[in-house]
Amino acid sequence: MGGLASRILSVYRFQWQETFSKKTWIVWLLMIAVPVGIVILVDLTAHGNIETYLWGFFATTLIAGVIPGLNLLLWLTPLLSAELEGNTWTFIGVRPSGKLCMVLGKYLATVSRAIVSGLLGLLIVILVTNSIADRPETTRLYATIALTVILASLAYGCLFAALGVIFHKRAMVFTVSYTLLIEVIVSMLPAVINKLSITYYLRSIVTRIMDWSPHTPIAERKLSDVAAADLLPEMFSPNSTFSDLVDLTVLCAAFLTVACVLTIKREYTRHTSE
Repeated sequence: MGGLASRILSVYRFQWQETFSKKTWIVWLLMIAVPVGIVILVDLTAHGNIETYLWGFFATTLIAGVIPGLNLLLWLTPLLSAELEGNTWTFIGVRPSGKLCMVLGKYLATVSRAIVSGLLGLLIVILVTNSIADRPETTRLYATIALTVILASLAYGCLFAALGVIFHKRAMVFTVSYTLLIEVIVSMLPAVINKLSITYYLRSIVTRIMDWSPHTPIAERKLSDVAAADLLPEMFSPNSTFSDLVDLTVLCAAFLTVACVLTIKREYTRHTSE
């Protein structure tokens, strides 16, 4: 077991070294700067006069969704295709637990990078927007966004790893398509199928922590609360945060297991797979 952990750590360290190449640095900074710039620009344009509820969901989407998502899409989705195209797959396959270590090492390294990116973006937003707007409950809001950055990075990392293995020939295309279809469209549907999306659980957890409850009577809510939650209450989980975390963990464990099992059991070549 110690040997396996050591090999996973070696992959992790190598992936982190790759992060700090000159070309990667530029891309990484841009993935942080653009979403953060949009959040700040919106606040500046509105002179900070945006409902905390609306600004919170907007900032959470960009900081905890877009920033980690871009990191995972760019560096985790091609976890298998990069090895096949780089002709390193054969060497990985002959090493003890090489395939498993490759998947888990890349997963941990990219998720770490996604978390650092999201938290750095949040720190910049806090430093800039605090001088623009005076919002209530900012400490809880920023803590919630930080928590969502971590949860989203871990969860979407599992999903993107699975998609990268299943559709390794067109990993990014299929991942973007799946995300738009399931995580954006299906997660908004008032049907049981939305429980298959990660977004459903993250949205419910954020709403519950911030007391933006979709189950509060309309007469007791602010206008912004009604606009977001009353139209489709099925978009939010009625369960507890603990229950949502358990369901999210099970879903993500299934995704990561699929990625590991397929990587180990399938036979791959550079041009074909079985």
